[in-house]
Amino acid sequence: PLARLQRRHSSCRLPALVAPPRLHGMTWSNSRYSVAWHSTHAPPSRRHTSARTCAYPGVWRHGDWMLTTDRGSVVVSGRSDSTLNRHGVRLGSADIYAVVDGLPQIRDSPVIGAELGDGAYWLVLFVVPADGVPLTEELIRHVTAEIRGRASPRHVPDDVVAVPVIPHTRTGKRLEVPGKRLIQGHPLDQVAGRDAVDDFAALAQFTAFAGGPAS
Repeated sequence: PLARLQRRHSSCRLPALVAPPRLHGMTWSNSRYSVAWHSTHAPPSRRHTSARTCAYPGVWRHGDWMLTTDRGSVVVSGRSDSTLNRHGVRLGSADIYAVVDGLPQIRDSPVIGAELGDGAYWLVLFVVPADGVPLTEELIRHVTAEIRGRASPRHVPDDVVAVPVIPHTRTGKRLEVPGKRLIQGHPLDQVAGRDAVDDFAALAQFTAFAGGPAS
């Protein structure tokens, strides 16, 4: 299993991993492996390194969830930074998108789960309503009822918030992690580069939600 993991992350030399069977975020010491430092066509990026080392100073946090077993093997189960982890219950954002993307009243949406201070967690669904469709309380009830019925009650967001436009990467992916970091209070210039976002002003609007829902 370690050999297969080595091939998957070909830029890394894996250290010995000794831990009881449990799910945790993958972290490796800087002295034990090599990583891609920067593109050959771009200078080193402070954002590139800070995004990986901000959680544990001096330690590279790769961002995958992995399970170390009692026989020494490792199972990598997917990304951890964009996973919706609501009070210890992991949820798939794809389950929510499978519902919301099929609603004609909603044109676009990202769902963001942000860990806040004092153990609080905010699961918020930002939506761009279809042309001429206001986000009324009735529509919010309809959206949450659809999510509850077609996904599960645990997938129902704490809030549904209308925004005029949703930012994406240049390849069309929803920017869940940068939005999450802005809600957590990180500076805009540290969460994403202007050249990586199709509408940087649309990303900047999430700074208005720093700290979570308004009291």
